[in-house]
Amino acid sequence: MEAAGYDRLSKLASDSGEVGTAGLGNCIAVVGFNGSKQMAIAHYNTLNCMGTPSNSSQWNEASLTNFRDWFVKQTKATKFMVGLGGVWFDNPSDSRFELVKLVTKVFGYEPTAAASCFTCTVKNGSGILTPHANSDVMPQGWGQMGLLIPYDQLKGR
Repeated sequence: MEAAGYDRLSKLASDSGEVGTAGLGNCIAVVGFNGSKQMAIAHYNTLNCMGTPSNSSQWNEASLTNFRDWFVKQTKATKFMVGLGGVWFDNPSDSRFELVKLVTKVFGYEPTAAASCFTCTVKNGSGILTPHANSDVMPQGWGQMGLLIPYDQLKGR
């Protein structure tokens, strides 16, 4: 399994393999698929796309879009799947509703599952995003695996 540690993007894996990330609280798991039958997963902290200090209730679309563009540059991904971190499970707040709308707009995928850990495999040409209650399915040392996401370079104005 190729894994994404905290605030990281995994290495590319064949779509006959598996990718995963864990430790998702307010974070999201973003899986990208490219035309070379490869996939990667990222552990993205949503604090990096929250609004400005003067308006923290609004999500920052530019920051999440910049992250998506960086992800695409790294992986050539053309299709995405997204899982919400456990904080968002059964969270009736406006923030959750607005986050789902934003993720759907930016990634073209409406997240419907929330968990602290997600793995992804491909079966019959379709991605299968599987939620897990804990990180038991993850490889040893997963938390430090992958390329660090350069949040400072991705801030939207």
